[in-house]
Amino acid sequence: MVASLLLLTSLLLRPTEGACTDQRYCVRDYDATSRRYTAIYWGLTTVPRDIPRDALELYLGHNAIASLPTGVFSHMTQCRIVRLHDNKKRTVSAGAFDGLLDCVELDLYSNAITSLPARVFAPMPRLKKLSLFNNQLETIAKESFKGLKSLDFLHLGMNRISSIENAVFSEMSSLHTLYLSNNRLSIIAHGIFTGLHGLQELHLSNPVTSVEPGALDPLYSLRWLTFYSRLTTLTPDLFINLPRPGLVVGLSDNPAVNRQWDCSALCWLKHEEQHGTVDLGAGPGCRDVEDWFELQCNDPGESGWSQGVQVSQGGVKGSR
Repeated sequence: MVASLLLLTSLLLRPTEGACTDQRYCVRDYDATSRRYTAIYWGLTTVPRDIPRDALELYLGHNAIASLPTGVFSHMTQCRIVRLHDNKKRTVSAGAFDGLLDCVELDLYSNAITSLPARVFAPMPRLKKLSLFNNQLETIAKESFKGLKSLDFLHLGMNRISSIENAVFSEMSSLHTLYLSNNRLSIIAHGIFTGLHGLQELHLSNPVTSVEPGALDPLYSLRWLTFYSRLTTLTPDLFINLPRPGLVVGLSDNPAVNRQWDCSALCWLKHEEQHGTVDLGAGPGCRDVEDWFELQCNDPGESGWSQGVQVSQGGVKGSR
């Protein structure tokens, strides 16, 4: 046992596989107790070949790994956590994650990934957390997330995503948290959120100018929605099928909230808040509208909320 550990240590310290790039933070070792392999700030350009087969955790952040070829982790069938953030990855090959059957957490954030092959994550059926924020993804194809039926958390923020194919999340019935903020989405299309019946937290802030009717309807478990956008119209049908009570809505920075456009949803939201079914006070929300408490809204009666509510310099006024 001692001899094997000494041999492993000598392999890890071979100068041919990189060198410390920052003396303050660099680490290169294998902890046999926790079965954690760490090589951070080590200037690695490829995934090391000497990672023990029984490793449970793999930390390779802050290196210069540019690609993940097919089968690079095929021998790591017991590994549960893989951290590959802050590298220079541009390409992820189909089959790159083959073998990671027990992986529950995968960090790929802060790289330069531009696309995802179809079913690339399918070899990880137990994956619960996937972080892809701060990359260069432009589109999300329908097959990108196939097989992720156990996923609980997905972070796709801070990319360049301008389009998402319908039903791309359709197998993610276990997903509770989804970050899509800080991308380039201009339209929220009907069908994008198909299958997300268990989603509880959605961060959707983008330069959105249009939401297709029924686009948010599948989200009937939602409890928190942040949606700072460029919408010029806010009508109740945007939110009316979302769950209540307990829903928290953040709408700051929408032109419909802050300028003179149709925003009849404000009256609907105020009505719901007064009845304790929607919370606009926790976090950014419609309270940012000047004179929120002076908002005058007519009872909708049987005809529904007026479509003529506008924001003026003196606040928001309702009309039939």
